[in-house]
Amino acid sequence: RNCITKMKRVLTEELGWTEAEDEQISKEVEKTIGDAVAFGLQGEPMKVEDMEKLQNDSASVKGFYRNRILRILLIFFFSSIGSSIGTFAGGASIIAIISNLMGEIAKSLGL
Repeated sequence: RNCITKMKRVLTEELGWTEAEDEQISKEVEKTIGDAVAFGLQGEPMKVEDMEKLQNDSASVKGFYRNRILRILLIFFFSSIGSSIGTFAGGASIIAIISNLMGEIAKSLGL
């Protein structure tokens, strides 16, 4: 929540966005990154040395696991992907159930 509040402040104060644009964007961001942020921000606190070594660590796979900032980005990325896959799979399943239900209703009504 605090991250989203900071983002709103940057958009309105520094980029000059209107309140309506800010609300629309923040609603979409809350939907998109809600689960990922919850997973990504758990764990050990970051250190200054992680930020200093960010560029070098991002060049190797081992660096992604060693650097706390990059590890949080990996968690964020993969949890977002997983959440999206789950949403699409669940949505397709719900559509199939509703379609079958509508077919049964049509049969029972003799349509």
